[in-house]
Amino acid sequence: MTAGRDCTLRVALVVGCVEHGAVQTYNSALYLEHGAVVHVQRKTHLPTSGRFEEHKHFSQGPALRAFDTRLGRLALLICNDAWQPPLAFLAVHDGARVLVVPACSSLEPGTGTDPAEVERDWSDLLRFHARFLQAYVVFVNRVGEEAGLNVLGRLAGGGPVGTSPRARAARRAGARARRSSTSGPCAGAGARSRC
Repeated sequence: MTAGRDCTLRVALVVGCVEHGAVQTYNSALYLEHGAVVHVQRKTHLPTSGRFEEHKHFSQGPALRAFDTRLGRLALLICNDAWQPPLAFLAVHDGARVLVVPACSSLEPGTGTDPAEVERDWSDLLRFHARFLQAYVVFVNRVGEEAGLNVLGRLAGGGPVGTSPRARAARRAGARARRSSTSGPCAGAGARSRC
């Protein structure tokens, strides 16, 4: 087995693509693992605003389902699908522990949209899904410029309540405090004493 082939067997990828069928064309995301397609998710909520008129170019995906991977049960919410709270809710209730959100969130120059506001909106949305649904969320956005649009490259993640670095540190501190409490046979002896 070559080193390159060995590497592809250990990598899991999410790849966005235009999926051409016999009759319909979809805005899709593929989840690949061990060099093979594990799941195909077709975007279900196609925006029609500004330059984005996806209904003219793509068919609406029929459903959103969670799927099993070697990393656990996941669901893919393609860009605007993440802004539909029932989809994330249904994905988690279908068993997804991780919501993966590939996006192409962009700004059109001259519209007056503040990039910081767009980033804040995405952060609020992802945090909401993670905390409300008690799921992990991974967000990745394209980067660069294309057809006059500036695409805000970004990678972010979040987890259920209590999984942030600050929450984990607080739990460790609480555990240390409980171990050194003043109750029990070593009362008042301190955490390092061997009473």
